[in-house]
Amino acid sequence: MIVFIDTEVNPQTKKVADYGAVREDGAVLHSHSKADFDAFVLRCDTVYGHKDIVLRLRSGDSLQYKDGYLLSGQETNVAALSASGKDKLKAWTDKGYEVTSAKVSYTLAWKPKDADMEYAVCLANIFLTKQERTSE
Repeated sequence: MIVFIDTEVNPQTKKVADYGAVREDGAVLHSHSKADFDAFVLRCDTVYGHKDIVLRLRSGDSLQYKDGYLLSGQETNVAALSASGKDKLKAWTDKGYEVTSAKVSYTLAWKPKDADMEYAVCLANIFLTKQERTSE
């Protein structure tokens, strides 16, 4: 069985704050407990991390937009809009536009200066369409 994992690490303490996983049978886990996480992935013979998922994306791949996140075809979160990105998108939606699609532009591995960890980053294009106003 295959499982995709994603952990959130507190940058100050370097400790795992949240464990997340999705198995190929559709079961989902979000927990703060390592024991829960270990039990969830125990039967799995193949484990992929978030970085693996993002770096497998290719330019032009379609993404779904949902509540500030971009999701792959398996509905795995591959990117999140920044606070300023959310503000810019809100300005457009307030003018009557809505997100109609999104596509991968680039993927890259990024390591911040003076950091031990390398991150996978998905840069995407979000497409908007002006919605017609209907009169009643």
